[in-house]
Amino acid sequence: FLRVREILDLTTDIPHITRGSAGSSLVCWLMGISDLDPVAENIPIARFMNPKRDDLPDIDLDFPHWQQATVMNRIFKRWPGRSARVSNYVMYKEKSAKREAAKRLGAKGTLKRGFEFNQVLPPEEIEEAERVTAKLMGKKRCISKHCGGILIFDRAVPKSLINGDNQILLDKYETEDLEHFKIDILANRGLSQLWEIDQRPLTDYPEHDQATSDLLGRGDVLGVTQGESPAMKRLFRALKVKSRSDCTLATALIRPVATQGRRKASAFQDWSADTIQQDTVVFEDDAITMIADILECDMYTADMWRRAFAKRNEEKIYEFMQLIGDHPKRDSVLSALRELSHFGLCRAHATNLGRLIWALAY
Repeated sequence: FLRVREILDLTTDIPHITRGSAGSSLVCWLMGISDLDPVAENIPIARFMNPKRDDLPDIDLDFPHWQQATVMNRIFKRWPGRSARVSNYVMYKEKSAKREAAKRLGAKGTLKRGFEFNQVLPPEEIEEAERVTAKLMGKKRCISKHCGGILIFDRAVPKSLINGDNQILLDKYETEDLEHFKIDILANRGLSQLWEIDQRPLTDYPEHDQATSDLLGRGDVLGVTQGESPAMKRLFRALKVKSRSDCTLATALIRPVATQGRRKASAFQDWSADTIQQDTVVFEDDAITMIADILECDMYTADMWRRAFAKRNEEKIYEFMQLIGDHPKRDSVLSALRELSHFGLCRAHATNLGRLIWALAY
């Protein structure tokens, strides 16, 4: 908390918003790290910090995209030799491993997408190419920089880990395993856009504004960064957005886009923000509350069960099913919780993104 506050003291002239569960923390609000009051918003601390977790919580910061490098350079200047960017390991997957194997065995020219070895190599090399492909799978292909993760050490960065200028040879998983505290300095184009238009804080925008509601209700969102996808457009129309809070709701229902997507916007055609059913898990925090109620357990234990569903831990999910037995809400609760594996957005994250979209529309 203190380190993040130090970073923000270096960037008082640059706007920021917190990303993810940091807004669930009352300490973040009291220290001015986040402008989201979790008590007023009824957000459980368990989504941020939990004594039952074996990993550290995150405090991620969004800055205007064109100021990201400025923020990082100020950090490197403030902690010279002790701060560095985290690496990102790009691994060989099937297509890239196959392409690399073909090149190693003499394939010439540009390899077309979906090529076969017999099209680019002589017959006697095909078996070896398949062996090389299998060997490369899962190995490091190259090392890039993480999109925003930085580490600040108490002492000098170990020389054996330095890779280039202000970059360290640890990826986010190794950082977590070694229990280093990674801080993400992230770029947000929506915040850039808003800052060019109006520099007032997000909290200063009104909760209700008829012109803004009308604009969003029409789906007239082209140019509203973070809110202009076709799914968001349809959902804004379906919900007939009336307030900034409705914007938060829409953000949680659609973003972030996952591989299997969240509910299709067409599913909300007959919905309004006032009629969303009680057993719908809109925010991850809803799942924590739902589990705590049905198991009569504390929020910390409930969040561990939520994580099991989010990560599709079938063994833990089976244990949960045994615990709830023949509870009257068994089917609806299990159906709602299984959707957690398709998305991930806590109320604090959705509130900050929703505020940003509302301000841009305003």
